[in-house]
Amino acid sequence: MTTLCPNCSRPARKGALYCGFCGTNLNSTGAIAQALPAGASKERNKKNPKVVKQGKKRDFGKTAAVIAIILLVLIILTALLAQNWVEVLTFLLTSIYNLFAK
Repeated sequence: MTTLCPNCSRPARKGALYCGFCGTNLNSTGAIAQALPAGASKERNKKNPKVVKQGKKRDFGKTAAVIAIILLVLIILTALLAQNWVEVLTFLLTSIYNLFAK
């Protein structure tokens, strides 16, 4: 006989430790609900307000590190541009002039 997850009322695989849909620990819940007849589990799912879709969890530490590196590169480029702005401006204007002069 199949069993249902006590949290989301979906069928659980035989011998599963966690629900494949909501991630509920099936061993710590004590008793797992017995399977309902076909069609009845769908009605129970509609009535169960605890069913919540869980999205992919993001690692904010990695995201913060990437943002910090990008900001550092932008600060370094800004500092180099501020220090050598005359040479950079001369190079850009000369390049633009050479593109349209030919």
